[in-house]
Amino acid sequence: MPHEKDDLKRLAEEERDRFRTLFLQYYPKVDSFLTALLKDEAAAKDLAQDVFVHLWEERAKLSAIRSFEAYLFSMARNAALNYMKHAAFTSDRLADESEAAPEVPSGEERLYAREEKLLVDLAVSRMPPQRQRIYRMSREEGLKNDEIATRLGLSKKTVENHLNLALGELRKVILSFGCEVGLICLLK
Repeated sequence: MPHEKDDLKRLAEEERDRFRTLFLQYYPKVDSFLTALLKDEAAAKDLAQDVFVHLWEERAKLSAIRSFEAYLFSMARNAALNYMKHAAFTSDRLADESEAAPEVPSGEERLYAREEKLLVDLAVSRMPPQRQRIYRMSREEGLKNDEIATRLGLSKKTVENHLNLALGELRKVILSFGCEVGLICLLK
């Protein structure tokens, strides 16, 4: 976005109107992204607000950022991962402290889903940069293959090849994870 750099520079200079513009533009996207990750609308809304509070607090650093959207969604993803780690830790402590509380399968399934999501995020972060970028544009930003190809100046076939390789890697990781915990993988 050509105006994005100007917005970030003005935001770094503490212009509240620019922050409001960025907030109104990106908050719904961040909220949807976090809701999809956490499957908890209330927690997602809280985390989305926290991301923007942190963004305002760190506004002086924003003028050096190449891609605001990538930076923002990285912040959101990290906030979600920290939330999931804390929730899993708290859940484990509560389970240890309760004497005869029955295990609820849906809670266990949610925990496995969160662990699986963390595993996927880790696997994606270890992919080559081009494959990682294409995967994130497809799965996190919801772009179609031809849109990704246009944005990156690649052929649609190259984008499809990278996505197939990324999904193959993730399938292997999740299948090995599923075998370890007895889950049936959804990527088969």
